[in-house]
Amino acid sequence: MRTNNRITNNSPSSFDDSKDKKVASIAKISEYKIITIERDTTHYDTSLTIQKEYKYNYLRKDIFGLQQFANEGQTYTTLDFGLTQFNPYPEIGLTGKHFNFLTANDILYYHVPTPLTELYFKTVMEQGQNLDAFITLNTSERLNFSIAYKGLRSLGKYINQLSSTGNFRFSTSYQTKSNRYQLKAHFTAQDILNGENGGLSI
Repeated sequence: MRTNNRITNNSPSSFDDSKDKKVASIAKISEYKIITIERDTTHYDTSLTIQKEYKYNYLRKDIFGLQQFANEGQTYTTLDFGLTQFNPYPEIGLTGKHFNFLTANDILYYHVPTPLTELYFKTVMEQGQNLDAFITLNTSERLNFSIAYKGLRSLGKYINQLSSTGNFRFSTSYQTKSNRYQLKAHFTAQDILNGENGGLSI
């Protein structure tokens, strides 16, 4: 319709349409989901907070209540036994160095609209580095794959105190179109090597 030599149109222009489509195609941060084996779901947080500083360590989690040994990658002394998994006895032997060992409850599953990558790197004591590389993607709306590897090699401050670990993990998740059935599977390959210092000879 033409009025006063100006064209008026109730529908938006093609430029506005392309702009709206571009804005609509941007994935929201709430669409990047982290899912546990018990189906607890959280969102992937990319903000820089003090919680991220607390997780900038070998275990990649807050180590409040754990006293670290002299070298990176060694065991920890438990100072806070918690309220849910109370065990007053020292965990010696096989489970003494299981702080880095990934169990089924430690594996995470993902749902992401675009491929997601996370890289963690830190130099450790004397000679060595700690690296954790992770990537996940959805090949379709219902099928996700993730693969990650965490490696550490730290010489330590004392003789015979070398720490060398490797944690490879692969996970996949699938849900049917009706969301009635879900499949979660993972594979891990882990090796933990620690040298033990014999103390000082007098």
